[in-house]
Amino acid sequence: MSKKKFKIRQPTGNQGLCASLNPVTGNWYSQNCLNQNLAYICKVNGTVDFTSNPTQVTFTCPTCPLPICSTTASSSRCPLDYIYYGLTGYCYKFYDNSITWSNSELKCNTDGGHLVSIHSYQESVFIEDNVVSNAYAWIGLNFTNNQWVWSDGTQVDYTKWYPGTPYNITSQSCTIIWLKPEVSNFNLDFEDENCDSINGFICKTSTI
Repeated sequence: MSKKKFKIRQPTGNQGLCASLNPVTGNWYSQNCLNQNLAYICKVNGTVDFTSNPTQVTFTCPTCPLPICSTTASSSRCPLDYIYYGLTGYCYKFYDNSITWSNSELKCNTDGGHLVSIHSYQESVFIEDNVVSNAYAWIGLNFTNNQWVWSDGTQVDYTKWYPGTPYNITSQSCTIIWLKPEVSNFNLDFEDENCDSINGFICKTSTI
């Protein structure tokens, strides 16, 4: 392998033996090979035509059916200052002003969305690489009616709790995500938090 671009602290042995690519930053990440939440990129042979015009070579690639090819990132389809992620089709924004979980959710509602729901490790990596510049932030996961739910109503199909958490769902029924912490083993982990604590937060909204 002549060239590789693993992100700092990658690859990590506890993540897996396969690799994924962030299409926005170009960074590589080690992944569990059984992860079914990622899109994929295929490489196929095209055809080359040297005969039509000797001075111009024509390359022809197979056609790609939608929606597989419709993941080109463009923040122009997002609300102001939001960043588009082609693999999910949603827009994201990090707010560094520290407020409570409920006030964070209200602010995201004002923007037309909710506190971020995360459905794959790759989505959390995108948030870290492109949105967040702080150590931790509110996400939409909260403990309601004896179960963990996302504030946007989507299915809880991915979590990454720090070992030993949730600590206390009675008094800490909201969730933060650790991003770019000084202690690297916290990275991208979820942790339960008192909902009245004040933190930055991440909003997620549909395209416009």
